[in-house]
Amino acid sequence: MPGNRCHIPAAVKQQWVTMSAHMSPRAIAQVTHASYRTVNRVRRLSRLTGAVVSKAVIPVYLQQQMFRICCLV
Repeated sequence: MPGNRCHIPAAVKQQWVTMSAHMSPRAIAQVTHASYRTVNRVRRLSRLTGAVVSKAVIPVYLQQQMFRICCLV
């Protein structure tokens, strides 16, 4: 069913990047039963950052609170 999300392990995403050297994103999506958009997002992230998984960003207000706590100790 379209729209259902499931976790894709980092190893699978890395495999997509490796496969993209020899296959088109559409072919990778068809073979792996993944969304074409998902394959493209992973390839783009790999190209821009060198990683296939994006890291969560800590909000600024939490960074400020953590800084204050560290300075008090």
